[in-house]
Amino acid sequence: MNTPLRKSFLLASIVIFSSFSGLFFEIGTDELRNDSLKWNGEAKTSSLVDVPSWKINDIWNYNGNLDLVNYVASSGINTNLQSMSGTLQKTVTDINTMTVDNKSTLVYNIQSHGEYDSGGAISLEGTNGCLFVTMDTEEIIRVSDLATIEQEATFDLVFDPVLFGSCRTFLRQNVAELIVLNEYSPPLESYDFPLYVGDNWDEDFTQETSYSGSSDYVTIPSDTVDSNSTNWEVMSQGFSGVGYSGCIPSYNISSTNSDGEDTGYKWFCPAIRGDIKTETIEGIGFTAIHSLSSYNAANRPKQIDVEVEFPLSPIDMDISAWVNVSQGGNPLSNQNVEFRYEIGGNIQTVTTAANGSAHVIFNTGHAADDSITTNDLGSHGIVAWIPSENLIGVATVTIDPDIHEIDLIAHTDGVTVERTRGIRTVSLNDDIGFNAIPGDILTFSIP
Repeated sequence: MNTPLRKSFLLASIVIFSSFSGLFFEIGTDELRNDSLKWNGEAKTSSLVDVPSWKINDIWNYNGNLDLVNYVASSGINTNLQSMSGTLQKTVTDINTMTVDNKSTLVYNIQSHGEYDSGGAISLEGTNGCLFVTMDTEEIIRVSDLATIEQEATFDLVFDPVLFGSCRTFLRQNVAELIVLNEYSPPLESYDFPLYVGDNWDEDFTQETSYSGSSDYVTIPSDTVDSNSTNWEVMSQGFSGVGYSGCIPSYNISSTNSDGEDTGYKWFCPAIRGDIKTETIEGIGFTAIHSLSSYNAANRPKQIDVEVEFPLSPIDMDISAWVNVSQGGNPLSNQNVEFRYEIGGNIQTVTTAANGSAHVIFNTGHAADDSITTNDLGSHGIVAWIPSENLIGVATVTIDPDIHEIDLIAHTDGVTVERTRGIRTVSLNDDIGFNAIPGDILTFSIP
């Protein structure tokens, strides 16, 4: 039984790393990237999508499928295994604080449970049986921008041999238990809120991976420390291919490595506060797809909304924010809320007034974030938190040294509009009327 068990571990290891990475480090196809590029010019005008707020007991359920045809054909393994399928459930279980990069940081704790199987008996190196993988994952995600701080996954691999035509659990062979811990420094920013089509960013990070566990058949891998560089781009807005209410306007985020090779894509859907679809294509010849089957949002009778005076602001500028608390749609007064602008070390308790709002003045500072882009210096989360209820509200302020205070004042009476139709250009006013037809070119001048 030793040989097929070693082979089953090899095949199951593919499932392990594709399922573990498939929801978080997605690898895309050139076909998708090329199709998406055609959308850029039109979709850059779409509205911004800000960071969502999660709540304990928010649950996402996914169906997963792993296509192994090309891998098996090139691996030399004697098996008729074509694919493995399964399900994964992801749940927000806690909200707390920890120290990240010497800063007090509010984080989500996410637990996931996944089960994958060979879909019945397969032939593996002359032995027939059923292959099963169970995966339990714990993640720590930063509240302010959904950056991944660390992930720990525990995998159990078993093989049930066939006896008298059926896989028998009483003959079950425990192939291995493997625990994989990934830690990222700085945290991995696979989103850069606010999202908009055409936005792109880079990040250099260190990934420390440690392995533990036990097996009578295989050697547990050695720990690794890798330096990585990844580029992400919001390629398009549209339909992900997964039908789910409210998710037609989903956002495709694709990534490439330092060599310009595709290393992933995912579709983010604001309506479900997360990813609706991910696809992973590995060079060794397998494809993993995870698609949302259901999203169960925790009840939110009480809500926090954060408004920022200038979502795009100069550096080192004092601006206002309003923390608004409502209960059943009605303003809630005298509510203590913790205001957190963590990048600037500004953490304070504020209390809502009779209108359900608390006003805060804070300095935007001049700190860059870890997602490097030519569009701004940094985008930083502003978090409002009621610790006793683990209730969250989040918004983003983007700081840019090329934005100045005078840029934030629009003199509407000084705005002029010129319309060019054919060879004739006129300045529009109340007498002429502010109208246009297809083919006109409008030029706006703002003082």
